[in-house]
Amino acid sequence: MALCENDRLAYLQEMGIVSYFPRRALPGARPSLRYAGLPAPLLSAPSQAVTEEAELAEQTLRALSTAGVKSEAPAPDAPVQALQASGAVAAAPESTPLKAATPAAKEAPAPAPAEEEALKFAFAFIPVNDQLAVISELPWARSASLSPSCKSLLAGILRALELPVQEQHLNPMIFTWPLFEDVQMHHDSARHTLEGFLARRLKLQPVRYLFIFAEQAAPYLFPLDTDLAQGGFFRHPRFEVDVCVTHSLNAMDAVRELKRPVWELLKPLQGRLNGGA
Repeated sequence: MALCENDRLAYLQEMGIVSYFPRRALPGARPSLRYAGLPAPLLSAPSQAVTEEAELAEQTLRALSTAGVKSEAPAPDAPVQALQASGAVAAAPESTPLKAATPAAKEAPAPAPAEEEALKFAFAFIPVNDQLAVISELPWARSASLSPSCKSLLAGILRALELPVQEQHLNPMIFTWPLFEDVQMHHDSARHTLEGFLARRLKLQPVRYLFIFAEQAAPYLFPLDTDLAQGGFFRHPRFEVDVCVTHSLNAMDAVRELKRPVWELLKPLQGRLNGGA
């Protein structure tokens, strides 16, 4: 069974065998602490005795490896004495244990902090009239769009609220995050950028009410400490608009049972969104 490199170096060091010898100093190289005190003839070329003893040590290690010896190995007196006489190594204390001569294992690097999970979402901002605007969360895609079935569902909700809006007049403006492909930014950047997008839209066309049909990415439409579990309509912390947060159009389109609680939330506005009422 082959020895691992650390065990091999430990056995060689315990027997007094220097595993590697520099033959010449490289220009500009830092002097090796191990060999800085060796005589120049030894640095230029290994002596014949050192070479023979190194070969003997290698044969001994191969024999130990074949026999399956891992933790203990005899330290031949002859190689150690020969190398000490040549000045290649200093005499080691007799009580030096094999474990102390083992090269120190490199400490495992501290685990890197978990990277922030990649954030991706898409919204459609849909102006309806001077009273109402709608935000709908979309399945994320680089070219996200409001599906025909969801647009038809939204038109049906608006008709039920007595808003005579034609489906073809619902023109969504799409916001996708991240803004650039293959560029991941912090979650706080997503919140601030989306807030700027909303501020621009609401400045160009102020409204009294904002329907937010969103679920997973809904928190990014509000400041970090906003409580979205309060239910019903509430004042947006940043803008002069009353908002409600409920199920997304895609969820209602897939699960018909979700339409009833959404209607119960929006029903109080029936007849109040047409004109300036």
